[in-house]
Amino acid sequence: MEQGEKNDVCSLCAVNKSTKICNSQTAGYKGLGFKAIFEKSDYVLIVTNNESFRFDAQYKFNWSWSEVDQTTWEYDNKRKFIYPWQICPIWTQNKQIPKSIRLAIQPHTFLFLQHIRQVEFVGIPSTSIIHREQKSDGSIKLLYNKNQSSRWLVSRREVLIPEEVRKDARLPEKLRNVSSTIIDLAAMLHKDNPRNFIPLSNNDSVLFAFMPTKISTYNLPLLVSANFLTNANREQIHTDSIWNQWLFECMPRETIEWAKELIKKPNWKKKAYELLPMPTQNRDSLATKYNQCCSNALNHTKFICNTRGEDLTLGEAIIDLSHLSNQQFIGTEPIRIYSLHQCAPQSRLLQSHPFVIDHHRLRELGVEIFTWEQAIDMVKSKEFQKKFSVDCNIQLISYLYDSKTDKEIAKLLHRIPFIMDRNKCLQIPTKICFPSKFNDISWYSNNTQEAYVHEDLMNKLQNHHIKWLEQLGVTFRTDLSFFHHTIIPQASTFINVENALHTIQRLCYLYVNGQIHSDDLKNLGELSLLTKANTLVPANRLYLSTEYEPSLSIDNYFPKMTHLFVPTSYMQNVFRIKWKHFFVSLGVQENINLIPLNDNGRLVQHYYEDQMKIIFCLNSNQVHRYKYKRTIKFLELTENNFDFARFFWQHAIQNIN
Repeated sequence: MEQGEKNDVCSLCAVNKSTKICNSQTAGYKGLGFKAIFEKSDYVLIVTNNESFRFDAQYKFNWSWSEVDQTTWEYDNKRKFIYPWQICPIWTQNKQIPKSIRLAIQPHTFLFLQHIRQVEFVGIPSTSIIHREQKSDGSIKLLYNKNQSSRWLVSRREVLIPEEVRKDARLPEKLRNVSSTIIDLAAMLHKDNPRNFIPLSNNDSVLFAFMPTKISTYNLPLLVSANFLTNANREQIHTDSIWNQWLFECMPRETIEWAKELIKKPNWKKKAYELLPMPTQNRDSLATKYNQCCSNALNHTKFICNTRGEDLTLGEAIIDLSHLSNQQFIGTEPIRIYSLHQCAPQSRLLQSHPFVIDHHRLRELGVEIFTWEQAIDMVKSKEFQKKFSVDCNIQLISYLYDSKTDKEIAKLLHRIPFIMDRNKCLQIPTKICFPSKFNDISWYSNNTQEAYVHEDLMNKLQNHHIKWLEQLGVTFRTDLSFFHHTIIPQASTFINVENALHTIQRLCYLYVNGQIHSDDLKNLGELSLLTKANTLVPANRLYLSTEYEPSLSIDNYFPKMTHLFVPTSYMQNVFRIKWKHFFVSLGVQENINLIPLNDNGRLVQHYYEDQMKIIFCLNSNQVHRYKYKRTIKFLELTENNFDFARFFWQHAIQNIN
């Protein structure tokens, strides 16, 4: 046995004779608390370097006093002689080791012992070997009899000791006189996929004081080894110790720093977030310190790496599930500004690029998530649409077309406003149309609610994009569909000064070519027409001017009332007679005829009121209803125009039955 081993054996057999107290190169600040084992065990076997010795309460020690034998001594002293077996090592041959003893030790027991590479257990009852193998990726593989038992990623952290922590009365002299201490962290790796971390089960999650303790109440996902102050048998930790409380504050902080370091490494950057600490469910002063520091460090440490390699805090980061921030046609700035408007406090204002990878731990910790729902809300905003160009729209349509097999995008396509209309507003597919083949501005009105694909967009869309958009619900708006779905529903408001001439000419073209009929035009009595006074008046209030050869010409009776007559400016490339038939079908008058009386007219209402009155001694019945109510068109013009009145009544008497 070498001198160093002899010293260790002497230390085991003595009391308070630790070889570590004055040696800064050894692990820990004291021995393993070896004597505490005798509280529960009366047989302790130690195997080292193929040699064995034991402490055995049942061993029959030889009586070594020659002056008196054991029986006489016990009779004279009136008590039984008890050997101090706890400090009396017994050299033991392998054949003397009971077969009932089995190896009950886990290979990771030696994980934090820096200078141990291999441990052999000989003859218990057979030889067993634990081997510690350092891998090139920084991980440690533990083998039991040449078979992999577990694999670990270990980080050795040196932490400076604050002055106030040294005031702990329980602190050993060795720790009181050093400026720093070591905290080791170990994360278990999957055996078959050593890039994946495995959280420890409750049974395996014990604290280490370089060797394992029996303290497992904190259920940490990692193994942590440090100079914890424990009781002699290493079964309890001093919760009121300033030193231990400080170590528990360091543990989550150092874990975050370790994760931050791994995130920068290609091998670990996608998995390192798994190491981020979580609050412990234990309820003592150490757990309180741990949880407080865990929360504070997670919220204020810049440990999240964005896609440019810059560090961010939780509050500065955004997970873009839409991936639109990676696309040039959207980019980072619109999403960043949108998030600023949606969230408070506005800490993201300081970060030009807040986007980070998607990881479930970052989501659990509250990192802002930008989803397709938010993307839809963003593209609806005026601020976004004001800066969105036709070229960007082409790229967006191409991107969505290429992503049509993505289940999430396919599900949302009918809700995403991604097609630019002529007013540079983005519309959903079912709310926008391709313009008719005539694509004439004459159809368009600033007041119309119909949305049409932007002209520049139409010119740049490829055929496969157009067919795809048709499948999504974008329709080609023909002249007839425009007429039925836009002009008729908006007859009273559709026409304005800009579109009045060309729109009516287009309608006449459709009428002359038999695409629309007189019955269709009867619904357009409120459609405004230009007058000779260049004003807009509903068709059913106008009269054909002489140039249209009406059945009865009345222009000469109203030389100053040009707002009553349809001008000749409409007539282009269509015979006069066809224009006449078209206007008459719209409701323009060409004769003086009986027409149905409008019950809502002011004169009619006054007449009804008079007829409903009951005058005493004159009438006792009321009139409740009238039928066959008729009037003569333009009757009101006879009141102040004698020549027209004479002409009017002469025509009425002769021609109206």
